[in-house]
Amino acid sequence: MRVLDYGAGRGAMTLELKKRGADVTAVEPFGHDYLVGLGVSAYRDLFDLPSAIRFDGIVCLEVIEHLQDPRGVLSSLYGRLSPGGWLLVTTPNAAGLPAKLMGQRWREAAKPSHIVLFTPAALEKSLLAIGFRDVRRPRWFVRYPSASMLRAVAHFGMQGLRIDGGLRVVARRPGAQVR
Repeated sequence: MRVLDYGAGRGAMTLELKKRGADVTAVEPFGHDYLVGLGVSAYRDLFDLPSAIRFDGIVCLEVIEHLQDPRGVLSSLYGRLSPGGWLLVTTPNAAGLPAKLMGQRWREAAKPSHIVLFTPAALEKSLLAIGFRDVRRPRWFVRYPSASMLRAVAHFGMQGLRIDGGLRVVARRPGAQVR
């Protein structure tokens, strides 16, 4: 499977995907040289990639909230997907309980590098307008190993109700299914 890790950071996801047999390309403007030093096929910008390259899947983890034009980037990523390809986006959940309780003091809203914060409805609407279909919020539980038992139960409960601080979305480009 050919996968693009957009906003690869220091390459944790890239390396894990490679370990599991994927052919991974990374796009990372700030950690580019570090990734190349690890032996990763890396580019500084999406537009540096050869235009003919298409991917079966794209991961975009904790990136879109930092972008001035997240919808434009998501549209460019859509164009890089093969028909039937998938996109996984994670970003802070502006409609989650932590955001609602804390308002402007919510830690994600307080970070100066967070330019655009999404609610589930806003992200879904953007993805559908670009052309993605089958937009889903998969249920999986993130474990917090250092959390107390009470806090861990609260995290699992909020994740189960989809009101936690993290928004995870998978969307498909219409077309043939990826094997």
